[in-house]
Amino acid sequence: MVAGWSSHIGSKSWCPYCAQCKALFDDMSQPYTAIELDGREDGEQLQAALLALTQQRTVPNVFVAGQHVGGNDDTQQAARSGKLAALLGAPATLEGRVVPVGATAKQLQAVTDFKMI
Repeated sequence: MVAGWSSHIGSKSWCPYCAQCKALFDDMSQPYTAIELDGREDGEQLQAALLALTQQRTVPNVFVAGQHVGGNDDTQQAARSGKLAALLGAPATLEGRVVPVGATAKQLQAVTDFKMI
């Protein structure tokens, strides 16, 4: 895994597809941060923000090394094709990174400096 980058999974605790996605990362011995949207007071707002960023409202919503991978089907396919392993070991670049629409200059600089995805 790239130093300074991690994998994030937007998830809901009851979701079987989220469980499959987390199990995939566990099976690959890859650390990740699961953001359990149903266990957070701001979960609805986070899910709305994910929709705005990715055009995907469903969970899981997976990011690896600052890149949006997609949902469970997308992540499982990326694992089968080798794309997921490449993302987990590839150097982070700005290309392909999710940047919020209407991002400020300071936010864009944080993305460039690998301090924000």
